Amino acid sequence: NDWTTYNPYFTALSASAFSFGLSLFMPVTKSLSFGFFVDDINQPNIAISGEEKLPLTLRTGISYHMTNPVSMAGAEFYYRNNFWKVHIGGEGTVLKTSDFGALDFRGGIGMGDGYFNITAGLGYKFNIPVINIGGEFDYGFLLPLGFASGSAGTHKFAITIRDIFKELKTQVNPSEELKTQSNPEGNTQ
Repeated sequence: NDWTTYNPYFTALSASAFSFGLSLFMPVTKSLSFGFFVDDINQPNIAISGEEKLPLTLRTGISYHMTNPVSMAGAEFYYRNNFWKVHIGGEGTVLKTSDFGALDFRGGIGMGDGYFNITAGLGYKFNIPVINIGGEFDYGFLLPLGFASGSAGTHKFAITIRDIFKELKTQVNPSEELKTQSNPEGNTQ
């Protein structure tokens, strides 16, 4: 717009840089997964004049999934510019209504250098078989403690639409599955 056209900060001073990152996600077992992420490996200079390098960022985490009850626990370690944080959390299904829906409860805690917060949330995964779609309603609450005063927390809402959730679908009866495998054409004998 006109303001940026005549403002020397936008017209005469600009800088660009290229940054490299690397990530790794590895399932260790059927239930346990490990992840690692490093960003700004080359620590690019982002200053308009002089030098201001982006610091190297490291993240690593693990997650553990259980199927009965359906739940997940995870932990993450974050480090950037001599500042570290650790997050620990979990999610569990508290109510399941056949293959139509499931209500999940989530909770977590984060701590680090002058940093402490707690989180809680609910999620409802749903299927609409008639139109062959699924989705999820999510609510999250984050309450900072120890570094922000007078905060009543942050509320977050999300709606996701996608294909039908496979984990909500009713499992086939094992005896029915054996019949199908032994007689794949479905012929009666």
